Amino acid sequence: MVVAMSGLAVATVCKADQFKPVIGQFVVTSRIYPALGREDELEARLIREAELAKKMEPQCTFRLHRSVSEPVFFVLYQIYPSRAVFEKRHEETMHNVHKKLGPPPEGITARLSEIEYFRVLAD
Repeated sequence: MVVAMSGLAVATVCKADQFKPVIGQFVVTSRIYPALGREDELEARLIREAELAKKMEPQCTFRLHRSVSEPVFFVLYQIYPSRAVFEKRHEETMHNVHKKLGPPPEGITARLSEIEYFRVLAD
């Protein structure tokens, strides 16, 4: 369960040879459900996890979102350059994140996360 902070969109100009097509990217989404009253605590934890994951995997994207409806839930959106990168690096990265932060506090989530996997077809 790793996440990243959501930020403002930034427009940049790049040369044609710097453009990398999205085809082949592998996306993982996780819906994470905090225990009642622990929403802010889980949010802070997920933000720290996302920051660490991004430092360990700078070629990957980690975005964390918080619902605006009740009950609160979080969506972690992870983009890997390919499925091979995901399979090779994800488990090791998550292990290192949890090693640095310690295990998630007992009872911080209300239930298991819902995880979905996607291939990017178009941008």
